[in-house]
Amino acid sequence: MLNKLYIKAVLVIIVLNILLSVLYYLFGHEKTLEVTPQFYPYKVASDTVVGGSSQASLSIVGEKATMSCRLAKSDYLWPYCEMTISLADDIKHGVDLSGYDRVFLDIDYKGVQEETARVRVNFRNFEPKIFNPEDDNTLKYNGIEYHPGFEKGGERLVMISFKC
Repeated sequence: MLNKLYIKAVLVIIVLNILLSVLYYLFGHEKTLEVTPQFYPYKVASDTVVGGSSQASLSIVGEKATMSCRLAKSDYLWPYCEMTISLADDIKHGVDLSGYDRVFLDIDYKGVQEETARVRVNFRNFEPKIFNPEDDNTLKYNGIEYHPGFEKGGERLVMISFKC
């Protein structure tokens, strides 16, 4: 009698374990979205589009994208270079990131003021009431600025750190 009770208890534990494992897989495991050049288009730009003289170039080798930037003084007062990664072909139908709670950024900075330089990372949202297809600046920006260092590994940031 005790042996049958023991077998039933073990079977119940096994069934519960399988059920909980399936539920965890379906609803609880960590979602990941790997944003590499193999899956998403990367491009660079500089202040030349607004009358500046800075130069930006992009090199992609495997999963590594490297942007080179040469900032230059000009009539445009705020020289810049930027890298853009598009997660969707149509800006109106992007990727819903609401199911993600953190982002892992592996950015290296090498150059002027290497020890103190900061980079800005932005996610851009499509808001139908304010978006103008002629002006990318009408997208809602959610960003963070931080010091990535050089060859220090990546940094895990919570999504709520990205301020509007």
